[in-house]
Amino acid sequence: MPRSSLRHNREFYQMDSADETAAEYDELESNPHPPTPNLLSAAIDALGTTLTLTFSMDVASTDETGFVLTADGVEKALSGLSITDAEVTMTCEAVLQDEVCVISYDGSGDLASTAGQPVTSFVRGVTNGSTQT
Repeated sequence: MPRSSLRHNREFYQMDSADETAAEYDELESNPHPPTPNLLSAAIDALGTTLTLTFSMDVASTDETGFVLTADGVEKALSGLSITDAEVTMTCEAVLQDEVCVISYDGSGDLASTAGQPVTSFVRGVTNGSTQT
């Protein structure tokens, strides 16, 4: 029986491969399309200088590539990306209390789940908690 056929029959697959390979097969069989992280919330803090994004699962990234924050249609600089589990924090150029904020991600960065599933592009309104006038 060709090896590719064995992969579709777990009983034969286990006899043909090491136990850890069979476990990997079980994982792929039960979840062939791992979930991708979704943005659950986005908020600016009271000082108007910190943007926090909360995702549906733990994420990882090396920088702010692909993110754009606007306040009343004006792009605000982002820097200092920090990640703790499912929470992404960035320093942003000052946002005032009455400004309408939007965060977008174009997918060009390396933002992904810790399992390697990339975050897809999104555009979302941001809760503006700034008290700055």
